[in-house]
Amino acid sequence: MLRCLVVGLLSVGLCFGAADAATQRLETGLSEQPVSTKESQELLRLMLMLGQHEEAIAALEELTELQPHDPETWFMLGIARRMHGNLLSAEDAFRQVILLDPMQVRPRIELGVTLILRGDFDGAYDILDEARLLTSNTHVRRNIQNIMTRINRQRTLVLNFGVRLQPDSNTNYATGRQDVVIAGFPFALDRKARRSKGLGIGFDSFVRFSPELQDEFRVVADLMATGVHFFGPCCDDYTVGTAAGIGWNSEGTSIITQVFARERFYDSYPYVYENGIRMEASLTRPLYSLHWAGELGDSRILPLNMDGDLLRGVVAAEALIANEIAVGLILRGERLSYPSPTQSFTAYTIEGRVMLPGPWRYPVRISGAIVQREYDGPTITSNGSKRQDVFYNTTTTLEFDTVSFYGMTPAIGITYQVQKSNDVLGKYQRAAAVFELTRRF
Repeated sequence: MLRCLVVGLLSVGLCFGAADAATQRLETGLSEQPVSTKESQELLRLMLMLGQHEEAIAALEELTELQPHDPETWFMLGIARRMHGNLLSAEDAFRQVILLDPMQVRPRIELGVTLILRGDFDGAYDILDEARLLTSNTHVRRNIQNIMTRINRQRTLVLNFGVRLQPDSNTNYATGRQDVVIAGFPFALDRKARRSKGLGIGFDSFVRFSPELQDEFRVVADLMATGVHFFGPCCDDYTVGTAAGIGWNSEGTSIITQVFARERFYDSYPYVYENGIRMEASLTRPLYSLHWAGELGDSRILPLNMDGDLLRGVVAAEALIANEIAVGLILRGERLSYPSPTQSFTAYTIEGRVMLPGPWRYPVRISGAIVQREYDGPTITSNGSKRQDVFYNTTTTLEFDTVSFYGMTPAIGITYQVQKSNDVLGKYQRAAAVFELTRRF
């Protein structure tokens, strides 16, 4: 039984399927004795529920001529046209609603859905991002973000950029250490070495161009740059890279195979060059997502002219376990093998993440990671034993995801890091403030 949505004198007949009465009443009202706007809209809603799309569209178009500045009528016209399969004209109606009432979120969501149905994923992403920034409802914002995540892999052009305040790089200052032991002999650190700070700016950027080939296949070409620029004399550290290959995507499942090349620069000098083949696979569903990636290739330490092999892998999972509460787990493995055992190592990482509502309903992200790295041989300061490092990190950030600063989303927080090592130069601990700005285009 359809729920009655109209005024009392029509309710009984309409609820029992008397759709013709609604049509006749509406047509009579439009031509002779106009009914109120509210009553007309209620009648038209019922006609849409009863499947009378063509009749409702005709009536709504007439209403928009009589009342061209009523956003609700244009909104209903967009819904009716989309239900009837007229996606282009539905898009025009939703854009008219936004023009008449720019602060409304719902028309942008419906326009985004319409653009997705048309296959315009880039346009859908942009308009949904506008809706995400406008809404103050955290549940709606999360739903919009989930849609944006799902369509991101369907877009032709993806551009992400982030900038952050980089914590102090001087581990001597962080630990307050006054001397080190090298080859069994103590060496004092002078005051300048202990007190010089290394504050800087970190950045991350990523561009993906993925035009369609045929059916569900795409060309996938990537450019990336990430690194740190320090305000002091030493030492900038950044990596640039590119990758190209073929991708397949269908109903939330994607597989990408690429060849890649990247180079790391340290203190502005080339340091490591890597190239090889990589593959990644993802499964995205409304309540969870799974991701796997692997790399196999060659690595060269340029100052030493030393070639080696690299193998990396990562498995990640994320799930929404309750309203506005999400958890994630990431496992990473890495093996770099060179002729020199002091340069070769195996590393394992386990990282956990939690997102939950925080002050003013802004999301709080809490992450913790443990990284264990084992070298194949000793270093000059590891007292003759194979170097072993264990790194601990915890970070808590508050993301102001409805705030826009020149189009970028800010986040603030704190991070605490500890590295334990049998190499005296590898030990340190530090706490630092976190400030980030991120933009996804």
